[in-house]
Amino acid sequence: MDPSYAAHRAPAGARRPLPTARTLGGVGLACAAHLVTVLPLLLLFLTEDSPASAGFVFGFPLVGQLAVLVGCVVGGAVLIARRDVALGVGLLIGWLVGLVLALAVSGAALVGAYG
Repeated sequence: MDPSYAAHRAPAGARRPLPTARTLGGVGLACAAHLVTVLPLLLLFLTEDSPASAGFVFGFPLVGQLAVLVGCVVGGAVLIARRDVALGVGLLIGWLVGLVLALAVSGAALVGAYG
């Protein structure tokens, strides 16, 4: 082996930075999943006389948020274990960011619909 090659290799314990595009892709994917779960509440907010039943309007977001929780946490952990750390971390970060956004949108929709 060429001695100059060894001088350019990264140290054994060095950490590589996460690829930004894959991390942001995971964040976007998780936030999009959150958006899908709050669509019934958005429709209730946008249309005052919504034909949707109360069980669907309030039940779908709750069940959807549980599915997003399981999908992002389990999916993120599996991806991290399989060495796709960037996408796994993106899903975990996106779950937290999306949860805050979903709560804000849901609260605004409910306040707007029911005053």
